[in-house]
Amino acid sequence: MRRGRLGAVAADGAPVHLGVHGGTAGEVHPAPRQHVEQPRQDDRGVRSGASQRAGEVRPRAAGPRVHPAAAPNAPVRARVPGIRPRRHGDRAEAVLAVAPGGRLAAVHAGADGTVPDAGAAGAPCARGEADRGGDTRVTPNVWIVPVNYNGLDDTRKCLRSLADLSPAANVVLVDNASEPDPTPALRAEFRWAHVVRNGANLGWSGGNNTGIRYALERGADYVLLLNNDTTVAPDIVGRLLDAFRSHPSFGVIGPVIRYMDEPDVVMTDGVTFNPPGFPGFFQRKEVPERAAEPPAVDDTDIVNGCCMMVRRDVLERVGLIDDHFFLIHEEADFCLRVKEAGYGCGVLAEALVWHKGSTAFKRAGKKWQRYYDTRNLARLIRKHRKLSGRGLLSAYSAYLRYAYHRYCHEREDAQPAAADAVLEGLIDAATRRTGPYLTRKRWGVPVLRGVFELGRRLKGG
Repeated sequence: MRRGRLGAVAADGAPVHLGVHGGTAGEVHPAPRQHVEQPRQDDRGVRSGASQRAGEVRPRAAGPRVHPAAAPNAPVRARVPGIRPRRHGDRAEAVLAVAPGGRLAAVHAGADGTVPDAGAAGAPCARGEADRGGDTRVTPNVWIVPVNYNGLDDTRKCLRSLADLSPAANVVLVDNASEPDPTPALRAEFRWAHVVRNGANLGWSGGNNTGIRYALERGADYVLLLNNDTTVAPDIVGRLLDAFRSHPSFGVIGPVIRYMDEPDVVMTDGVTFNPPGFPGFFQRKEVPERAAEPPAVDDTDIVNGCCMMVRRDVLERVGLIDDHFFLIHEEADFCLRVKEAGYGCGVLAEALVWHKGSTAFKRAGKKWQRYYDTRNLARLIRKHRKLSGRGLLSAYSAYLRYAYHRYCHEREDAQPAAADAVLEGLIDAATRRTGPYLTRKRWGVPVLRGVFELGRRLKGG
């Protein structure tokens, strides 16, 4: 057995694993070596019927599914109630998508992430099994959503792995206003993929929400959120669908995830949220890998946002990703909302994804990770204290200890900007500021710095 790589500290000074988006809130996550066979506020759901407001996503009606290339011309701007889009300006950009036969069509996404229906204008079609010479069994309408932000090489590698899926799935790539614009190159290379470009960087939450809206408007039965710095097994869609069929109580399922550069080492599997007696907030719940028919699925509190498949009815009831988080802990919030709505969250006990993640981005000591981790953890605790195994006072005490130890770690690592980002996160958590980081004067930072530095001196003495 081999321990996974560690790169942070918990509230008691113990090392902790860096999470999906670099979130480190006390997540002790050893990764044993496994044998490898080579190969906006209230978060309400979508309403249906006469009471539904204009512009919201309606549950798909029964009847024949409309293929994206046969959808109506009229633009559809859909919002899930409770998630108020954050405005970043009025600029909307157009992306050229390639339809069968080489016809070009523009797909627009506004700065708030809303997208029109471009089907009749020539949106690309998903490649089916018949295109590859395989069987032609009808499968549910599955959409995969990778989000790109200045990661063209990783995104290309991800899309190449998605090209070999069996059964096939639709793919909508969302670009979060990368510079330079990578969409012409992606359009030329991946003619079968739908491509949407946001007018601004909307973060992990907003980028995925753009893709989710796009998929739901086109009749998606399942939406698979997938980090762009991953590769996947060709049968990932089929195995996840089999898991949902065999375990109908689950609303969200994701596989075991391994490191891309060490493919026999587990990166993440299951997680227990905020357990009593634990120094952090995300305790690993090991999922033994095993081949089974039907697929084995273990219950968990949180499915890793690196790869999580969600049923349509869950999105209609629970709503989209809460983009108040913007980055880090947003998938934890979504999964906890799913559980509060009465659905299960599960980990498919098979490794089907390889994630570059922590090996590509050395997040320890990085300012933005520290800020969002500290700020958003407080919001997560506040929103989901009922699911916590410990009381609110105990949880907040652990939170402050965690922030203090994180600050000390960055100071000792000669990362003063990252240490101050922890303090900025504390201030913005206390004032309940959300969304993307805003550069401004935070007058409480010098006071907190003085308190924490006094603690360091007393501890050192």
